[in-house]
Amino acid sequence: MVVFTPRLPPTALLHYRDFELVCQLLGGVCEYLDRYFGGLTGEGAYETAYRNPHVLHTAFRGAVFAGPWRGWWEDFASDRLTPAAERWLTPPAGCVLEERCEASPAVFLMSLHRGWRYVARCYSLTKRAEARGVELWDYLNKRRMLKLYEKPVEVVERLFSDLPPPETLASCTYRGRRLHGLASLVYWARNKAVASVDSFLGRTTLKVGFTYVKKRGDLSK
Repeated sequence: MVVFTPRLPPTALLHYRDFELVCQLLGGVCEYLDRYFGGLTGEGAYETAYRNPHVLHTAFRGAVFAGPWRGWWEDFASDRLTPAAERWLTPPAGCVLEERCEASPAVFLMSLHRGWRYVARCYSLTKRAEARGVELWDYLNKRRMLKLYEKPVEVVERLFSDLPPPETLASCTYRGRRLHGLASLVYWARNKAVASVDSFLGRTTLKVGFTYVKKRGDLSK
């Protein structure tokens, strides 16, 4: 029996910019994904994570994990991952923005039927998609719903191009709630990197911590 002992949480699979470096810290996860999806689709870990990250968890059904991140990986493998797992430590600035998003990059590691529920409540994303005529999904046509999930980082980058820098978003609120998830999405889209992983690797001076709220994923306060 193979036991995976990752030194980073599952969201590290969305850290495209330093993917090879991250893989060295994931205890054989990437090598396994290369074999698994290479046999199914001809694409390796990076290509699958970039194009269709929502299918990654299917490779780990019944897998055994160890180490400090075991619970996170078990939830990932069983499609119970929380929609938000980062807390920005940016001091509040007292600013208020008419933006709302109950999602973070982690939603793209979920199955389609789970992930889109959180995306649908990301008002900042859906309002921009509607205004620009970008179809994210169609309730009656699953093929059209997949549009958002084919290279999702590129879709998010395009729709959020007008937003302030992520550290600004993280310091502002909407109805008293901090915009942690939105800040994480914008950082991911613009840098092709996960903010908390960058912080862990020392690639940014921004302070972003791993925070895992299993029941709601609510990091807004």
